[in-house]
Amino acid sequence: MSGTAQAWAEALLASSVPKRAKLREIERMIGDPTDRDCLDLGGDNGVISLFLRRKGGRWKSADLDEPAVDAIRALVGEGAERIVRGHLPFADQSFDLIVVVDLLEHLDDDAAFVNEIARVLRPTGTLVVNVPHPLRASPVAALGRLVGRSDASHGHVRPGYTRGTLATLLEPQFSIEEVRTYSRAFSELVDLAMHAGFSLLQGKATGEPSAK
Repeated sequence: MSGTAQAWAEALLASSVPKRAKLREIERMIGDPTDRDCLDLGGDNGVISLFLRRKGGRWKSADLDEPAVDAIRALVGEGAERIVRGHLPFADQSFDLIVVVDLLEHLDDDAAFVNEIARVLRPTGTLVVNVPHPLRASPVAALGRLVGRSDASHGHVRPGYTRGTLATLLEPQFSIEEVRTYSRAFSELVDLAMHAGFSLLQGKATGEPSAK
């Protein structure tokens, strides 16, 4: 693993209010992973993967494409695999804890993938799922579109999940114990402002505007 990559991940987390809120809530929900076999799926290009490993436990990671898997490996070393055609490359009942981070909204067949998660999770295991909520019409949402942040730009095949649609997706296999929302308008606005500033800097460096 690369010390430079880890320093970048730490700086990225420090600069993003929503990412810190996301990690804080995930850590609260997983509790102490020590002595547990754990899997993170779609771990924010390895940023969340890195910090979850620092909590303890035996971790593996998986994501949808090779660039994402390479990014995870740069941060955590080995133990990152690619998800191919919705199949998790792990044996049945391999894990005590699975954390899904911003992944389900990228999948055409999210229900089939939930079945895959159930296959590799042990019967007494815990599943923690992080998904975006569909954006309502708001000044923050409009600003996001202005700086080029959209479902298409993030590779989403659906805008996210409400509490009801997430329950419908998960409850054939899992019982839902808790649902929490961590993102608020202020933190999203701070994150968007930083994204816009970064986009403008990129545009100056290349001579082309990068925000649409």
